[in-house]
This record gives sequence, structure tokens and C-alpha cells, in this order.
Amino acid sequence: MENVWSNICQILAQVVENAEYQVWLAPLMAEFKDGRLTVFARNEFVAGFVRKLHQANILKAASEVLGHEPELAIVAGGQPAAIVKSEGNIALAAPEGLAPVAAQAMADMQAQAALPLRWSEAQKSVRVWKHSFDNFVVGPCNELAHAAARNLCDKHSCFSDVLYLCSGPGLGKTHLVQSVGAALAKASNFSAPRIEYLTAEEFSTSFRQALRGNEIDRFKARLREADVLLLEDIHFLQDKEKTQDEVLATVSALLDRGGKVVFSSSFAPRELRKMDSQLLSRLGSGMIAAIERPDAATRRRIISSKASFHQVALSDDIADYLAENMRSDIRQIEGCLHNLALKARLFNRAVTMDMVRETIAAYTDGVVFVTLADIVRMVCEGFGISQDSLGSKSRKQDHVQARNAAFYLARKHTDLSLQDIGRNFNRTHSTVIKGITSLEHEMSRQSHSGRQLAKTIGLIERNGNFPANAPQ
Repeated sequence: MENVWSNICQILAQVVENAEYQVWLAPLMAEFKDGRLTVFARNEFVAGFVRKLHQANILKAASEVLGHEPELAIVAGGQPAAIVKSEGNIALAAPEGLAPVAAQAMADMQAQAALPLRWSEAQKSVRVWKHSFDNFVVGPCNELAHAAARNLCDKHSCFSDVLYLCSGPGLGKTHLVQSVGAALAKASNFSAPRIEYLTAEEFSTSFRQALRGNEIDRFKARLREADVLLLEDIHFLQDKEKTQDEVLATVSALLDRGGKVVFSSSFAPRELRKMDSQLLSRLGSGMIAAIERPDAATRRRIISSKASFHQVALSDDIADYLAENMRSDIRQIEGCLHNLALKARLFNRAVTMDMVRETIAAYTDGVVFVTLADIVRMVCEGFGISQDSLGSKSRKQDHVQARNAAFYLARKHTDLSLQDIGRNFNRTHSTVIKGITSLEHEMSRQSHSGRQLAKTIGLIERNGNFPANAPQ
């Protein structure tokens, strides 16, 4: 009976799409006692998701293994009793071939029962990577970035150990960055690699807190002794001299020890301003790979992949229609498919073309191309200012925010260069970058003003029929 859960998981891996299996089912643990199968999830959110979408799958697989349908409980928290002590219930271990996260999580719990952990604080928690190379759809728009990211994970790589990924929002930077982390963690699972994954803003905040709390040595040790540093949104460091110095020192120390570094940004290194020249040299010292908007064929394959993940069946006609009309970014495609999946489950019916047209209207309304004039008009309406004020030298907060919103939307929805965007507003290239960065920073904050600004941008996009979802 000790292989019950292992056998159940082997069946589940065959019937559940791989990406969903690895994210939701592989990390689960279970025990079987007195005809009752208890499945342990790490929290109530995961437990609820598994109950809603996979309870039937688990029961069917358990019936095949046991020869009868057991009583099933899917619970949040807790752990199999036999992991805590060696007698009593049957401990159902994670099967071979499961995601390293699941295997490592169980190993951690067993180690805690036997002896104190010897890992550093940064290694005590097991990161669950949301993305992996397995569910990244490759096309002409991203094949260089994908190949460079895969190469970085190859121990026999003949290229640089520095990768810089750049693209507009929602095109897959974060997916590739996390895929690198997941692949390196898997390849080095038994040596527990030190992987640090954070945004440049999180780096800056942690650095300032360490300075104020007299913990700078601990901060430096945590990051400089890592094996891998994944640092997103590097453009947030513009005009932050002290933080830039610390990033440079961290990256230099890590690379000197044979580590690997991945940067991501909305801008190419040459577009960044007010950055230390040595840091810029580091950013551009390795492979620089841009990600473009997906073409029709790639969008079609992305839609098929996302539909499979969300367990929503799409006819070929519907998939083709979505690929033709969802042209902005991958986040938009994901949001639309998630919405369709929820509607289909809510009404307990298949996805129809009418349902798709109704849903897609909230994202595109059939409009694909947006001009700068469209953006200016909608921004002025959204912020309640005149076009003269938008292009003026006024430093009033509402004028500055509106101007930054226009920069952001022009960058996102048009093919204009940063220089061209700035020229249309009588601004410099560096002012455009600073404005976009400031807007993204404000929208990322969980504050009233940040949420209000994100809501305004979303309304502008929807009311203007821009081909994109509201900012997340």
C-alpha cells in the first residue's frame, strides 16, 4: 500500500495537462487510512482549486489503484502522519519523476523530523515556480530569447552567464525568467542551489531596509553568495545611484564565483538613462534578447496551450477567431481565455462563438491598430485635461500623470520609438523612459492612488477599444 499515492499520481500525470499537473497536483501529499484517502494541499486556495477541478480525477485514479472508490478528503495544511513519525499511518511518498518542488518539499519535512535544517534562511522555503519552459510557446517573436534562456541553463553552455531580456508588457519576460529558475533548480535539485528571484524595486527596498536596520552585511551575504540572481524590471534602478552600486557589486561577486544572472526590462540597455556606466556595461556584457509581439501562427499555438491549461475546449473556428482578434499581448490572451473558462463552467456549457464575441468585446471590440492621436484623445478624456495641457510644460500632478499615461500607452500600443514618442510631446527620450517607469511603479503599488491610476488606464484602453486588457 505504500505506493498508493505514487500510483495515483502516475495515472493523474497521464490524464491532466502537464503544466497544470506540475503546478497543482505534483506538490500534493497524501495518506491512506481506514479506507479514507486524505490529500494535503499547502493552503485553502490550492485545496479549493483541486476540489473543484480535480476531485473527480483523483477519485477515478484512486479507484483504478485500489479497486474501489475510497472516501476522499482534500484538506488545507497539515501533512501525512507518517512523515512526522515512523509508525502508524501509511505515508504515501511523492512518486519518482514528480516536479522537484514536490520531492524537495517532502524531503524538507522528513529532514525537519530527523534533524535541524542546515540550509541558510534563504533556502528554507521551497519556491514553487509558476512558469517553466514546458509551457512556453516558441515562435519567431521569441525564439532567440527562448534559446538564450535554455542555453543559460545548460551546464555545458559556451555562451555568457549573463542574459538580458527586454520586451513590452505581457509578452513573456517573466515566464522566461522564472523558467530559468525552475530549470536550474531542477537540474541541481540535490545540491540545493541558491536562487534569488526579485524585482529591482524589491532589491532597492530590501537594500534600504538593511541600511536602516544595520543588517547590510546579512543582505550582502544573502545575495552575493547566491548561485543564480534573477532580477526583473532593471529600469526601476534609473537615478538610484547607491542601489545601482550595490547591484553592480552583487552581480560582480556572483559572476566571479561562477554564478548566473538574468535581467529583464521593458527597455534595451541602450535606452536606459541615469545608469552607472559600469552597471550598463554589465547589463550588456552577455546575451541581449528582445521579445516581440507574437505573429498569427504563434498566437494560435498560445491559445491552444492556454486553453488546455484552463481546461476549456475550443473548436478550430473559435481558436482561429481568437488568434485573429487578440493581437496585443499574451496577457490579454490569457485573460480572455480565463474569462471564457469561468463562463463555461458557470453556465455548465461549451464555449460558443457568441460567447467568444461577447467576451472578446471587453478586450478588443474588433479594433486592432491604435494611433498616437487616438491615445492622446482618450488620455485627455480620461484625465479630464486639454490636449494643450498634455503637451505643455505644466508640472501639475494630473498633467504629469496624464502625460506619463500617454507615454505608456504609446509604448504599449504603437510601434513608435521612444524618440518619436518624446518628439510628439516636446520631450526627450529620457523623459519618456522616466515617465513610463514612474507610472509602472505607481500602478504596481497596492495603494489607493496606484489602484486608481491602474483603473484609469484600464478604462482608457476599454473605452478607446485599445487591443489590450486593463493593466494588472
